[in-house]
Amino acid sequence: MKKRTLMIVLMLSVVHFALSAYFGIVILGSTPHVPDSAVYYRQGILLIQGRLFIGNFSREPREAFHLIGSFVKNGNFYFQYNHFWPLLLALPIRLHFAQFFSPLLSAISLILVYLIATKLYDQKSGCIAALFYCVSPLTIILAGDYMTHTATQLFLLAGIYFGLMYVEDPRVWAAFFSGIFLGYAFGLRQLTAIAVAFPVVVYAILFHRKQILKIRAVFFIIGSLIMFVLFLADNYVVNGSAIKVINPIQSSPTYSIISVKNLPIGINIGDSTLAFLPPIIFHNFFPVLFFALVFIPPIVYRKREDFLLLLIFFSLFILYMFTGAMGTHGYGPRYLFEALFALFILASRGVIWVYDQVRGARRIALLLFFAAMLIYNSIGLYTILPMYKNYNLIPSDLVGELRKLDLANSIIIIGQSPHWFNDGITATLYDPNYEKSFFIKELPNKEHEKILGQYPNKTVYMLANNQISLYEWNNSKSHES
Repeated sequence: MKKRTLMIVLMLSVVHFALSAYFGIVILGSTPHVPDSAVYYRQGILLIQGRLFIGNFSREPREAFHLIGSFVKNGNFYFQYNHFWPLLLALPIRLHFAQFFSPLLSAISLILVYLIATKLYDQKSGCIAALFYCVSPLTIILAGDYMTHTATQLFLLAGIYFGLMYVEDPRVWAAFFSGIFLGYAFGLRQLTAIAVAFPVVVYAILFHRKQILKIRAVFFIIGSLIMFVLFLADNYVVNGSAIKVINPIQSSPTYSIISVKNLPIGINIGDSTLAFLPPIIFHNFFPVLFFALVFIPPIVYRKREDFLLLLIFFSLFILYMFTGAMGTHGYGPRYLFEALFALFILASRGVIWVYDQVRGARRIALLLFFAAMLIYNSIGLYTILPMYKNYNLIPSDLVGELRKLDLANSIIIIGQSPHWFNDGITATLYDPNYEKSFFIKELPNKEHEKILGQYPNKTVYMLANNQISLYEWNNSKSHES
């Protein structure tokens, strides 16, 4: 039974990997479609060269080189985020595997959801939870872009799983790896890691004091501290202060607005977020059934594990209410994503309870109903995923057109646009040395032309209005290439 169940879960992980890779490659064109993703990708490219920043950046006018999330401080060129995610992304970029990396992490997360559910309950619960994870649009969508959410979820799940292993059999290595993984999740997304880990730590202290009080549990703290020290060091490099988490160019950083004063706004945002959450978890009316299943275990079984999972989700939800931000955009309520695994596991328990309540023909009818819902959601995926083609007005096909140019001997001017992350199209082609590719931004009063005069042998193009055109800067005339 265990071997057969594990094979089903492995098959589900392969299906999920394929769906996520399809979304990222075919729909998004392996191109960052949100500004955060563009910044992370460029940081990954910089790390490949062994650099955290570009030292002694003296190119003028500097404004032309200020792409999304970049800034110059003390003559050095930085990007605004810490390096925990770009560090993971760097090697896949180097190996031309980046477009498959987040789908791979998500597929591993699916397996971890199964393992955690099995530890807390049984294999059936784990298998059904893995199925929910596999076909949820939000898990597929976030795994298709280059944001931090899928990676943060993976490290949280790994930290929780190794923590459960330690509770079951107190081993030094289990405690150490639990601390390392939870610490890395903190490096990726601080508020999310705190919100998800807090109920787990409280649960462990309340119900597993014997294991927690063992001397070997100190290795959990050691693992966490290693990651925390690295986090502080990285803050110092980027921000000039170890304890300053925010970046210097962010006008309203989330981390500076955690306050009770934000709660009235946060409640309103939270209400609309919950309204948006169901249809992006599953298609159409299926979410109503899903959330009904989620609340069955705490009401019927009332096991402490049921309440733990429920608290994990609401801990994350409530903490972000104090920031007045829920991160909801076209991809969905992404700030709540890392806690959805708890709902998948609870819903799986709800399915098992409903199944146990019926017999004979009713049970067959129930199985047919669930199968119909699964097929319905699959049809929904076929409808939902292609809708993200050119999401955020970033035409993925344009990256292919750029690659056809002789980029090593060209300068590409990114045209001014009211769309504030238009330069995300060029993120995967970024070259910090401006040798393989040379991208600059169009400046008012044609100030960018001061740069063109320094490279008379390069062909100049304008990237604007979803078109690439030759830029004849001597007479300010352009025509399509």
